[in-house]
Amino acid sequence: MRAKENFEVLKAEIYYTNHVKKAVYELHKLRTDKMETIAYFNKYLYSDARYRYLRKLSNGCFQESEFKLRENELDRNIVGQVRNELLSVIYNDDTFIYAYNIIVKGINSYDRFYGIPFCIMKEENANTDANIEDTIKSYKEDYPKSILGDYLLDANNWEFYESMNSKYQKEDDWWLNAFNHAYKIFDVVRIKFFDPSVAQYIIKNVFLNNKELEDLVIQIVKNLFCNYTFHLTDDQKMKYAMICKKISEYEKKSFVKIDSKYLINSEKLSLNKINWLTATKKFNYQIIELWVKSSKFNQEQKFDIIDLIEKRYLKEKEIIPDILIYDLSPFFLELKEKVAQNYVAESYEIETYNSVESQYRSKNLEAIIEEQQEKINELQGIINSFNDNPEKGISMPQRVLITYYLFNELGITFQDYDRTDFADFLKEVSGFNYQNIRNEFSINFESSRVKKNLIRVAKIFETLHPGIAKKMINDSKNPSND
Repeated sequence: MRAKENFEVLKAEIYYTNHVKKAVYELHKLRTDKMETIAYFNKYLYSDARYRYLRKLSNGCFQESEFKLRENELDRNIVGQVRNELLSVIYNDDTFIYAYNIIVKGINSYDRFYGIPFCIMKEENANTDANIEDTIKSYKEDYPKSILGDYLLDANNWEFYESMNSKYQKEDDWWLNAFNHAYKIFDVVRIKFFDPSVAQYIIKNVFLNNKELEDLVIQIVKNLFCNYTFHLTDDQKMKYAMICKKISEYEKKSFVKIDSKYLINSEKLSLNKINWLTATKKFNYQIIELWVKSSKFNQEQKFDIIDLIEKRYLKEKEIIPDILIYDLSPFFLELKEKVAQNYVAESYEIETYNSVESQYRSKNLEAIIEEQQEKINELQGIINSFNDNPEKGISMPQRVLITYYLFNELGITFQDYDRTDFADFLKEVSGFNYQNIRNEFSINFESSRVKKNLIRVAKIFETLHPGIAKKMINDSKNPSND
């Protein structure tokens, strides 16, 4: 496992977290240079050895009060533990072989009594620098590059480039920029692999001030995740699969929306009380645009929204800079300029949201269902026919799928409401146990069981609604994860 990833895994067990992280990231830049690595340790990580050396020179007359730390040098009372914690982080990353051996052997310019007993040094030879560079390349850490061809030497990168170049028809410099961005994002996301729910925001909230470039970059990131296997643990492989699924959500853009709870109560909203971290799903610029473009806000309110979001963004960026890696400053500036010019939404997405808002102002969930009652009644008749014939009846998980697709057809998704509302509906329709129904509403569309159920219930819709049947069949063809 890479040192940067291992640090995140071990972080809760590390006492001097900030010092160890700083050392890992600074030594990361020196991995192929043994002399520079030794110089770094002498300068920052061996104050205890330097103090002992000065004491020896003075025959014990050197007073502790006379010892002065250099700039950024760690206190001699803690530096030994920092080295030990650093060793545990870099232990399995062979690109840190020089740093590892320096700690194990206690190599420094001051005193020789700082090695770690019973720890075996890793072999160094004439090929060590080349081996480190090869491992860095295998880790996909060999970025940024200045020549596109260096990226395309990788077989998977070349295959991706060949398949997409005719679509984008861009110059080499544009592709080089895309690969440099993609490798950086791939690197950062992997560091957070242990928590895909956090890592997803680095992918979904990509901002490069160029939508076409953003889409391509995320496709490259997906290609990297799908093909990367070097030194992965079983746990990492599973987490990588989860991250790939999150990337698919980016491609569908289904997450780019204002939460329905704000739409329902839009006239009672207090902008100052909104949690803009969650209201923008951790500062997705497309969601921010939806807020600012909404016709229900006047110009003054739109400026207020931008200011409130920007202030919260700057505050959170100081707290979680490794998640909020994109600079939204130019975006906020451009947005303010557009609002100043009476920026009005004309996109299809905004018209859709305005339509939804107007629906919620005049109708509640029951009214929307009532408008579609005829279709629901037809579906109920089909379900009842299965109830009347137990030998051919459909299971409760299959009824959940029917509910899912039916309500999606009505424009109502599981994300729009508390799932207990849907569970209540299905309980009344089917008579199944409420808790069993509720447990089934977390649908894993990549499982073989769900795929079989999709094929089964698709037959129900073939006559009544071929469109739903087609969607079910298409969804059942996604690759299985079990």
